[in-house]
Amino acid sequence: MPNLTSIAFTSGAQTATGTVSTVDALMADGGQSTIGAIADAAVTAGATGSVSAKLRSISRDVASRSQLYNTGTSNGSIISPLTLTAGSDLASLASGSAVTLSGGGAAGVSSQTNTGSGQTGLVYFQTVTAGFTPTAGGTISIWWLFSPDGGTTYESTPATPSTTVPALPRSPDCIIPLDAAALGTSALKVSLPCKLPYGTFKVLVQNNAGAAFGAGNYTLKLVAFAENN
Repeated sequence: MPNLTSIAFTSGAQTATGTVSTVDALMADGGQSTIGAIADAAVTAGATGSVSAKLRSISRDVASRSQLYNTGTSNGSIISPLTLTAGSDLASLASGSAVTLSGGGAAGVSSQTNTGSGQTGLVYFQTVTAGFTPTAGGTISIWWLFSPDGGTTYESTPATPSTTVPALPRSPDCIIPLDAAALGTSALKVSLPCKLPYGTFKVLVQNNAGAAFGAGNYTLKLVAFAENN
């Protein structure tokens, strides 16, 4: 079959013919990689702008993104673990009760500076000087309290959260599951990976463990991961 783009017509009549390549041959060769080019760049393997060169470039780009997480600078994270609690924030917190933590950034107010602008992280809960025994299905629920004005006002919480009233009506941003067994001192529990907040925020914690925390201290720490862009 002739290459129809090489056949000229005048007033509906064909005026020139040629023994040019067929469309099949043109397609098999790869075609021009540059509009208006005369020589077929695909003929020279690896030539700049050729199809083969472009495919290799795509392959290298995919390979460079094969790792989901960068190595980070602090045990795999982009910041040293950020301690969200301060003092006795969680001491003796009753089941169903909630508290806004005073750790993290200054006076409990954190931002992307404190999280290293990480997008994903884990939250660790550790009993420090006192344990307790959660009931079956017990959890610790965590919300990022967002501020629309840089730290003057924050999301509103119920006056009295309880075992049947969540501390915020939306789903928790992070949940730490607990097993129904006694937690001694220095017990450590961790959340699944959770989306980290943007902008200015505080941290709200509700005890949904089914039992009150002990009178000693407890800590919550946030580890933010370094991800590829």
